[in-house]
Amino acid sequence: KWSDELMKRRLTPELLEKGLDPLEIAATGWVNAVARVNKGLESVPPQQKMLLHYEDFLADPAAELDKVTGFLGLPLDARYLDSVRQVGILKRRDAWRTGWTSDQIRMVESVQGETLRNTGYLENS
Repeated sequence: KWSDELMKRRLTPELLEKGLDPLEIAATGWVNAVARVNKGLESVPPQQKMLLHYEDFLADPAAELDKVTGFLGLPLDARYLDSVRQVGILKRRDAWRTGWTSDQIRMVESVQGETLRNTGYLENS
């Protein structure tokens, strides 16, 4: 569930003092982070890049690790899977859908819409 208190601990006091919405700040931060990653990858040939969605990894770590190791030309070693299991990542793929209000979802989609579509999270409309 979305926690304003959690976000307030992660945001600079200056932004909060301006009265900005912590969720909107976080949504904008994600867009900016994706843009920085994409800028850094511009010079990397397409055949050397692989898009991996965190949510897909959470949903099926073995299948996603198989894709990654295959992309890298490595065998899928059982130790990789054991390591993932030991981390104990929570499966929260769609937690935002039940933890956010419809207004919060609309706001995030308005901030992140283009980036969400470009990364395969939303259908192109």
